[in-house]
Amino acid sequence: MNLAREYSDHASILFTSFAFLIPVSSISGAIFTLIGKALFQEIRLDTKATGFLTASNTMGGMLGALLTSIFFVTKIGIERSFFVFAVFYVVISLLTIGQKDFPHLSRKVFFYLLPGMVTLFLVFTLPFGRMENTYLQISASRYIEISWI
Repeated sequence: MNLAREYSDHASILFTSFAFLIPVSSISGAIFTLIGKALFQEIRLDTKATGFLTASNTMGGMLGALLTSIFFVTKIGIERSFFVFAVFYVVISLLTIGQKDFPHLSRKVFFYLLPGMVTLFLVFTLPFGRMENTYLQISASRYIEISWI
């Protein structure tokens, strides 16, 4: 049984990619929106808040790519980098969302507790070693013949 052939179906690759990207993109978009709201409440000028948020997002994207490629991936590996960034997103979201945003208990439980519990569960059940031991070998076997696959 060749594992590379099992995963060669483009539709399953696309579906798996969306399954991983949609939650992260949604959380990132929500954090971006909440930070924009907080900036506007602090600055009270929409153009200035938008400019500051856009500049900060651009700098964060540049520094994030630089730090990830030079430090995180090379020093601690891809999986641990995912873990560090997931924990970072949890901390940022906890710092960003305030009590005044959702004063009702039912909303508070829905918007805080449920996503928070799901996120913590996913972060702390990250299967370390699976990427290197499974997915990297599948990807590499498509391009080179490795005897230990």
